[in-house]
Amino acid sequence: MTRKLFAVLAVGVLAAAPFALQAQNTSLVVAGGLAMPTGNMGNSTQSGYNAALGLSIGAPLVPVGVRLEAGLNGFNFKNNVAGDFRVMSGTANATFSLGAPYLIGGLGYYSARQKTTLVGTTTEVTHNGMGLNAGAGLKFPLAVISPFVEVRYHMMFGDANKDVKFVPITFTHKQRVVPTNLQTERIGYYTR
Repeated sequence: MTRKLFAVLAVGVLAAAPFALQAQNTSLVVAGGLAMPTGNMGNSTQSGYNAALGLSIGAPLVPVGVRLEAGLNGFNFKNNVAGDFRVMSGTANATFSLGAPYLIGGLGYYSARQKTTLVGTTTEVTHNGMGLNAGAGLKFPLAVISPFVEVRYHMMFGDANKDVKFVPITFTHKQRVVPTNLQTERIGYYTR
């Protein structure tokens, strides 16, 4: 189920890409960093990793944009419990630029998988559901690259998912995407 969902999300992003590329400020976003569990999840899991890939779409001189993103967060258990906890997500976020700092938040679909091994027996439990995220970031607009750092709070909805809450701190690179099919027109001057 989870693989099918992410395959559908990937096809959707790829299908939307040609339309998104027509916007003047379309960028590919690659991110990675530390993910910190919070609340009850923080009592049983250690800090882990975060990786994300996304497409950022905006228009010149408009402070509001959109970022479509797929993320993977992984955590190991505390107290010598063998196994791990993994959260995959596909989110649609709105961004609001305040100059170098910005705000980000949105909704998404999350898949949380808990895998434990006790006395040679491996147990795997997966919960899927909607969730939200909200946070802030700081851009460092440089001449060649566009790095930024971002902190977001993620949580899943539902009784089975109420403890899935974490805060990734990501270091991100944003690379502008330029369509290859754009043609430049030559304007000629004619004299008589």
